[in-house]
Order: sequence, then C-alpha cells, then structure tokens
Amino acid sequence: MNLQILFAQVFIGIIYSSLTLAASFDGRTEFTHFDLQGEFSVSCMSGQERGHAIYQCRGYLMEPSSFAYFYHDPNASVERVELSAMNKKGQKILKKSNWNSQENRTEKRINLWVETLFQKPLLELGDNKVQFVFFNKKNQIVESDEFMVRVDNGGLRECHSRSHFTSDMQMCNSGAFACDEYFYLENDCNY
Repeated sequence: MNLQILFAQVFIGIIYSSLTLAASFDGRTEFTHFDLQGEFSVSCMSGQERGHAIYQCRGYLMEPSSFAYFYHDPNASVERVELSAMNKKGQKILKKSNWNSQENRTEKRINLWVETLFQKPLLELGDNKVQFVFFNKKNQIVESDEFMVRVDNGGLRECHSRSHFTSDMQMCNSGAFACDEYFYLENDCNY
C-alpha cells in the first residue's frame, strides 16, 4: 500500500510540473535574426504628379517575432512585472508591463528586437540572461528569477529585385516607407 501511495505522489508531481508554465516569450526561448536586402524600383503616378525611385533596401527580421508576450506561472498574486537584461555595452535594458493573471502573461507585448531613437531591444545576438521580478498591488516583490533566451544569427536573406507601380506618391518620396512595403511584398525574402 505504501508503494502505491508513493507512485501516486510521484505521478501527481510529474503531472503538476508538466502543467506549470516555464518563463518564455510566446512559449519560446530561441529566436533567429536575419538581415534582409534587395532592390526595389517604384513608379508613382497620382493625377498629374509622377515620380520614380530605385531603392537599395536593407532591413532585418526576428523570427518568429520582434515583439512577444512574456509568459510565466507566478507563485503569488501579481500586479506587474519588470524584465531586464544586460547588453554588451553594460547597459541594463528594462521593460515593464502590467500582468494578466488569467492568461499568465504580460498585458502588452515586450520589445525584444526593435531599436529606435526612443526604444532599446531587450535581446541581443547570442545568449541573453533575462531577469524578471513580479510585484503585488502593494509594490512588494513577490517573486524573482531569471531564464536564458538565445538569439541565433540566421545570416543574410537576399530578396528578388522588384518593380512596383502605385498611385501613392509617398512610395517615391520615402525610402523607409517604400522598403517596408518591399519586404512585405517579398514576404521578408522568405522563399
């Protein structure tokens, strides 16, 4: 009888551990970065206005996504979470979000890869140690831990050269706008 109880406890422990949610971004801890490039020729015509431009487009892609929800199964009632990682320059990158306890995830998607004037990505190429801290309604720390996220370099994807005709004059006046459209039309060079 004691042996049966022991087996039952082990079985319940295995089931419970398989149901707990490990820290991840949209269920993943591995991502791949690709550089994109290609040539885009655009002819624009809107009423009497005409234009033509040729762009050498360069961009990047993070697969499966540059933004993702952070998932985890905290051990306490949680109001918000802070995620941080140290970049190669020694800067601590911090991301904050309210917590959706019904979904066991952040309320908003976390910027993993996009860098702009006002944003820094959480991750870099290689291994990233991501720390997370959960806070309750009283702003007290209720749990903290860390997990590893890997970003591999997928190399360069060359897109096919493409010509495009449009009535949108912005395509002939803005390389950034045109190249975004180009990579969209070329399915991010994923052939």
